[in-house]
Amino acid sequence: MNPQAGPALYAEMPTLKELYKRWLRVKKRTKSSEQACLLAIETCDKALGRLPINQFTRAHGDAFRSWLQEQPISLTTARNRFVWVKSLLVYAYRELELIPKQPWEGMEIQVSKAQTRRPWKDEELQQLFSQPLFTTYDTPKGKKSGSDAAYWVPLMALYSGARIGELSQLRTCDISLIDGIPMLTITDAGDGQRVKSNAGLRSIPIHPELVRLGLLEYVQAIRDAGHDKLWPILRVDPERPGLTLSNWFGEYRRSVGLTERYPDFHSFRHSVRTRMSRAKIPEKVQDAITGHETLGSIGTKVYQDVSLEDRREAIQAISYPALSLPKVYTEPRMETAQRGGFRARVEARRKLQGGADAFRIVKAQRKQQTADLVPKTTVKASTEKP
Repeated sequence: MNPQAGPALYAEMPTLKELYKRWLRVKKRTKSSEQACLLAIETCDKALGRLPINQFTRAHGDAFRSWLQEQPISLTTARNRFVWVKSLLVYAYRELELIPKQPWEGMEIQVSKAQTRRPWKDEELQQLFSQPLFTTYDTPKGKKSGSDAAYWVPLMALYSGARIGELSQLRTCDISLIDGIPMLTITDAGDGQRVKSNAGLRSIPIHPELVRLGLLEYVQAIRDAGHDKLWPILRVDPERPGLTLSNWFGEYRRSVGLTERYPDFHSFRHSVRTRMSRAKIPEKVQDAITGHETLGSIGTKVYQDVSLEDRREAIQAISYPALSLPKVYTEPRMETAQRGGFRARVEARRKLQGGADAFRIVKAQRKQQTADLVPKTTVKASTEKP
């Protein structure tokens, strides 16, 4: 420990939150990382009290670790909060030399690596894709679903294994012809686009079923309309491109009776790999399709070129005999949600009724509807004499 480090940086030994403020200035981090770290600090302060960092001991680490696992949060969340606090202690020790050692070195919250997600079952796929959204192109309105994105993105995931964030950020130029084959390019080249890792940068042949359903027609219509984004009205978070659509899909899935935790959107990736595995597609080709990193014999990352023909064969191996989807796309909807709520309804009724009393009428109706929700108690007068 540098005996001059502490006094030079701080008049007094800092707490975690004070250390956090300096940590923020070291390099630019995403908002989600900043918020996750701050939440971990607040959680730690709640469990242990606000301690100067030189007072943290292994006993504190053990107590915090145990406390986290008793809270109504997932084991993964507990581990992540524990790791954030450890990261700040490492920063104080290694980079600032404020403490002589990292007191929680080697302490962990173990999370099982067993796969919890699973592929979609045939009956679940039938339940999802038998809804009006997919049988009549009855797309929802609003930026949360992206209107047309609500129809196409789940289907594209089903037939490519692409992540929801990768699909949510697509541009029209990311769909193109390569050697006469329709291709989907996952890239981070566009403004705001990002991928999980280098392995995520890839080109995937577009499945013939997506072509049959009209995906290329949709892309051309959006391009002809002058849009750069493939889903013009979808709200895309700059740090987590798939967040908004993922939340919408979760709500939609539950609304049609698929209320269990799994399968979720990410389970489409498992479905795709399961289909390719059944067709004996080599793992490195599967990785090239889904954007997984291929590991060598000693665990090192291997980036191998996979031929276009191999990728095409892998895509064509993705098949769902239990599904029979009608072609219902005719033109883009791009429907935004109506705004204005109560007053908009008043204005519409005023135009219909042609009177200034419309506002009063609707307001009275609304008051009556509220009153109708309150249970009424009827008191019956007694006819008996005391």
